[in-house]
Amino acid sequence: MKTNLSNLGRLLAAVAKISTPSFVRIVNYSNDKGNGEVANYTVNLGISYANAKMADALWLANPLNIIEVDFGAIDKDSAKTAWAEMYQAKTKPTQESKNRSQAQQDAYITVCPNVRVHKDSGRVYIYGLVVSKEVVKTGSYDAVNSALVTLAKRKIGKKLKTENFRQFAFDKLRSVRVKGEEIEITIG
Repeated sequence: MKTNLSNLGRLLAAVAKISTPSFVRIVNYSNDKGNGEVANYTVNLGISYANAKMADALWLANPLNIIEVDFGAIDKDSAKTAWAEMYQAKTKPTQESKNRSQAQQDAYITVCPNVRVHKDSGRVYIYGLVVSKEVVKTGSYDAVNSALVTLAKRKIGKKLKTENFRQFAFDKLRSVRVKGEEIEITIG
């Protein structure tokens, strides 16, 4: 497979210039899970993860915010436990979560605030806050049998900024719109 390197370079240069929060549109992205899903994303680049983490801790600190979450059929005790565990994790991280966070930091080289490279694989990623996702082609997903507390955490996570940060592999990009400029990435 051959990638159009000039367009890839243009994309890297355009993304690297983003210094204030800016919206980027990623079109026809197929994820690494190999399930066949293809989606379009609107991603906000330039957002500070540290600031998002602080905002999430403040949101979780107010138990009245839990009322905003639609838990559906999940019982109140599971929802309450999920909230308490997430609050604890955001405000008083355990050594295990600190080690996991450090391992993530050690695994990547930050090229600029929006772009990082995995040290072992050399793979380049755009990193930002997903604002919206539109599934173009549904993939096949394995059945999941999660505990109620886990399901409740996922519902709460939809209200938190840090839970919506994602990275997108450059080699999986097909078309990206940055500051009004559409950049096609051709592979063939």
